[in-house]
Amino acid sequence: KLVSEAEKFAIRAMKRVERAILKDEAFADFEKAEQAAIQAKIDAEVQQKKANKERAEAEAAHAVAIRERREADEARVIAEKERREATEHAELLAQERATAKAAAEAALKERLEYEEAKRVMDKEKAEFDAAQLIADKERKEADEARRRRDEQASLLLVSKALARSSDATAIMKI
Repeated sequence: KLVSEAEKFAIRAMKRVERAILKDEAFADFEKAEQAAIQAKIDAEVQQKKANKERAEAEAAHAVAIRERREADEARVIAEKERREATEHAELLAQERATAKAAAEAALKERLEYEEAKRVMDKEKAEFDAAQLIADKERKEADEARRRRDEQASLLLVSKALARSSDATAIMKI
């Protein structure tokens, strides 16, 4: 761009030189044009070096941007993978929690059933113990009644035996 402007300037300068030659100013204008062309060439070279430097910096920045984009893409892929794994882990935890809750509910139900069965068994044991006490008391009463009856029977037998013996003694005395 600068080169083409310099060329345009040089062309204008040359036209001026031609006019100046016609007007006797040709030599001064030619030197000016030559100096301007030299300066334009120097400016163009400086601009070219600056443009080359800026292009190199832009290419380096572009390469950095590409690398950073690639790294960002890799980080995104890793983040998506980690998010998927976290989601799967959360689902597994939820499933395990549900299983644990179901197991806890089953255990609670079994515990309540066990406690109910234990209450029933304790009640039945208390009833059995009460029945056992009643049976023991009745057995003792029956044993006592049997012993009294046996004593009475023994006393009756003894008294019958004594009565027979008294009758026998009385008969013998006769």
